[in-house]
Amino acid sequence: MRILIFISLLLITGCTKQHLIIDSNPTGAQAEVNGKNVGKTPVSLIYVETGQFRIRLQKNGYEIIDTKFKVKKRWFNYPIIDFFAEAIPIIWSSKKHVNFKFKTKKIQSHKKLRKKSNSILHID
Repeated sequence: MRILIFISLLLITGCTKQHLIIDSNPTGAQAEVNGKNVGKTPVSLIYVETGQFRIRLQKNGYEIIDTKFKVKKRWFNYPIIDFFAEAIPIIWSSKKHVNFKFKTKKIQSHKKLRKKSNSILHID
């Protein structure tokens, strides 16, 4: 009987879910995390590892955002504790929300562009 109870407890163990929610202002930016395309903002990712993520956001008419973001360990991520956290039939959840604000891309005047192109082509 004890063995049956032990096996049933193992089958109904809990788990840990960690979400990283990336948003931008304005929304709809193409998002990459660690070089992998993950969709358009707002986007929610389930991750296993904590640590540093490289986030890159692109949207037409705006400067590219390329930054690193660190997700710290939660109490249920440490060795030994994580074993017990996952053994309890509860879903431990963690959400980290990051929001990035785009800067409008600066447009150069025609005179500056012509001068720059003439200097490249060596035209006086």
